[in-house]
Amino acid sequence: MRECVAAGVPRLEVDVRFLGDDAMVVFHDSNLGSATTADGRIDEAVRADVLKARYRDNPQFGVCFLEDVVAALAGGPTLLQVDLKLMRPIGERRARQLEDALAPMAGHVIVGSQAHWNLRALRGLPVALDPTL
Repeated sequence: MRECVAAGVPRLEVDVRFLGDDAMVVFHDSNLGSATTADGRIDEAVRADVLKARYRDNPQFGVCFLEDVVAALAGGPTLLQVDLKLMRPIGERRARQLEDALAPMAGHVIVGSQAHWNLRALRGLPVALDPTL
């Protein structure tokens, strides 16, 4: 992500998942053990556990939180494309939490998901739906 920001990429796509304590992380897989030193389902982990996790392929890096990405991109020209990996219904609290986290990216963010029902819950964000899914 840092290299993308430094290069001024026009668009950055990230996969976002909710942890068990509602923190939002940038992570593709549903299990932390697929790529990190942590283990278990990502939706059962909490922030403190994930902060300790390191990527096995490059231990100098840990899992990135959504707020870190927003802080790095806010105010710049890069469009942040969020792929929301939550398949079960998002719920009102999490929908507002996601909107609040992405608010600094106003005008430079779009949210997509294979779970179209979750996109309907996002009132304050532009969304993208792939009708072929």
